[in-house]
Amino acid sequence: MAVAADPTIRRQVVSAAREELAANPEASVERIARRAGVSRATFYRHFGSRAAMLETVTHSPRPPARTRILVAAQEMLVRSSLGALSMDDLARAADVSRGTLYRIFPGKAALMEGLIEAYTALHPNVTIEIETHPGGAEGDNLVKTRLATGDMSDMFYYNSGSLLQALNPSDTLVDLSAEPFIANIQESYLPTVSANGGTGDTGMPSAVPSSTHSAVVLRVMIDASSPYTSSAWTRRLR
Repeated sequence: MAVAADPTIRRQVVSAAREELAANPEASVERIARRAGVSRATFYRHFGSRAAMLETVTHSPRPPARTRILVAAQEMLVRSSLGALSMDDLARAADVSRGTLYRIFPGKAALMEGLIEAYTALHPNVTIEIETHPGGAEGDNLVKTRLATGDMSDMFYYNSGSLLQALNPSDTLVDLSAEPFIANIQESYLPTVSANGGTGDTGMPSAVPSSTHSAVVLRVMIDASSPYTSSAWTRRLR
């Protein structure tokens, strides 16, 4: 079975090729792969040949640093949470220096705002609003109260495992167990984010809710004491 090309690796190789070819137009695949931090096998899996790579380099204008960072972040967040995302790894994937990354996005909050801005620019009918809630017992009680009254944000960050079960997820969260992306979640992780710790409803991050209206407002609530480090949950719309 063919392995899908990783756009992050392709971008790393193209960037490395530009640097090597600027110094030596005859730079070998070995040198380019070494500079990109990949094996020759990985190089050929993503480009097929040196000529194909050269064609890509020639016809791929280099996007601005901000765009490269946002694209790399989007790709990395498919495999990782924002809390677990390494800013150093993001800088390498976007082919920018650490200083450039922090100049454009001083932290993960700014990065999240940049991702939201980029998303809403492509989807002008969607508005994403961020609010915070306190941490600890006060935050737990607020989440439970707002879920019980139907006043909860559309998505919110909260713990998994036993703390999640205290929210009565079968009654308060959207059942996403039939969504195709569930197949990409590690099997050992599913019990911690499933109703009753088993194979029931799974409240993982969902796409913007479908709507028959011309505009959609998605409200996301985060824990102010430790933002972006928990799982994201989607409340059940009543």
